Amino acid sequence: MAYIKANAFRHRLMSRIDALFDDIDILISPTVAWVAPGSDLSVVDDEGTIEMRFMAPWNLTGHPALTIPCGLAEDGMPAGLQMIGPRSGDARLLRLAEAWARLMPLPGAEIQLKH
Repeated sequence: MAYIKANAFRHRLMSRIDALFDDIDILISPTVAWVAPGSDLSVVDDEGTIEMRFMAPWNLTGHPALTIPCGLAEDGMPAGLQMIGPRSGDARLLRLAEAWARLMPLPGAEIQLKH
C-alpha cells in the first residue's frame, strides 16, 4: 500500500511540474544550500537530507537537471547553479548550460566543449 501511495504522489508531482513548463523554458535554482565545501560532507544524517533538497525532486520525476558553477565564494570555492528542463528536454538544457558557461565563465576557468 505504501508503494502505491508513493507512486501516486510521484505521478501527481510529475504532472504539476510538467504543467510549469507550459509557461517557462527552464527552472533555475541553487544546486545545494551552500557553496562547495573544502571536504566531503556526510550524507547519512541531516546534512544528506539538506544536500538533496534541491536535487531530489528531479530524480523522482524524471525531469533533466544539471549543475554548473556560477560564481566563487570568498574562500574560492564554487557555488552551483542548477538548471531543470521539461522531460525529454535534455538537448535544449545542455545547449542552455553551454551558452551560460560561455557567457558567464568563472575566473581562471577554461571551457573545453566538444561537439
